[in-house]
Amino acid sequence: MYEANKGRSFLDPRHIITHLDVAVRLGRTKRCQNGICLWPKSQDGNVYVPYKTSSSFQFMDLAYLGASFSELEGSTCVRFIPQTTETDYISFENLQGCWSSIGCVGGAQTVSLGKPGCMWTGIMTHEIMHALGLHHEHVRMDRSQYINVLWQNILSDYKSNFEESFTLNLNLSSYDYGSLMHYEGTAFSIDGISPTIVAIPYNNVSFGQRSEMSQLDIVKINTLYNCSCGGNFTAASAIITSPNYPKNYPSSAYCVWNITTTAPFSVTFTYFDIENAINCEFDSVKIYRGPSPSKMYLMDSHCGQTLPRQLLFYTNSVQIVLTTDDSVQNRGFRLVYQKV
Repeated sequence: MYEANKGRSFLDPRHIITHLDVAVRLGRTKRCQNGICLWPKSQDGNVYVPYKTSSSFQFMDLAYLGASFSELEGSTCVRFIPQTTETDYISFENLQGCWSSIGCVGGAQTVSLGKPGCMWTGIMTHEIMHALGLHHEHVRMDRSQYINVLWQNILSDYKSNFEESFTLNLNLSSYDYGSLMHYEGTAFSIDGISPTIVAIPYNNVSFGQRSEMSQLDIVKINTLYNCSCGGNFTAASAIITSPNYPKNYPSSAYCVWNITTTAPFSVTFTYFDIENAINCEFDSVKIYRGPSPSKMYLMDSHCGQTLPRQLLFYTNSVQIVLTTDDSVQNRGFRLVYQKV
């Protein structure tokens, strides 16, 4: 993203670009507290974000974008739907550079994914997270507790990208060095080697990445939109996590994830930590055949810290259920399902 945007003036008459890729639209239609609006939440608990894509995007471009959608949908209550009659929607366009407004600004909201530099799933997710309401992590108002900005090592034309700014990030999670929204340690360095950001108190911390959402990125979105647990999944693949993961799951929860996809598909748990007990009588994870609970278990009650074996399903619909009591809360689980 740095290379895709570096040195570009972004002569777009509709926007002013700040902080490298943050667009301030001229004549925005929505006004919200603190200047950042969120996408509305529906009665079913999901946040539906309508979108359109430029006709200049080809099959692989749309595949990268679809992978970005799947990552967000698999870990949060945000859902992306093709725009039909909605007046507020994201318009993914092939313009100069990679950039987005912060939050829902109203009307047709441009997210620029200029080819070829922005054609990476991690970059697309970064820009979408801007559109959902998140700013860059390193500009948080409390950053002086966690990082030092080495102004003398920053290219003079790019110092404004490191100025502190009001962000919703601040109250959503602890400081996240590994966030998809964090600059790298040598971003806009005068020589490409000298650090522009160092961590406090340790200077050997790695900053940022553009591959996938960090676990705290997931926490931020789920907290920002008050995502409850569970959801419906129809994509060919997705990541599903217990609520608040990687923090502890809530007490007295009953969470249901419905997966309806093309058979066969596999379910692989990559992390599992559910309160252990005889017969899993307190907290447990079960997998049922079909779209509703029945006595036909595909995975009976599972708890403890032992990863369940990889599961291969020849049915096109399963239901994953997490139940917890009101006492001990552990970190929960993370799983990946995908077509095989």
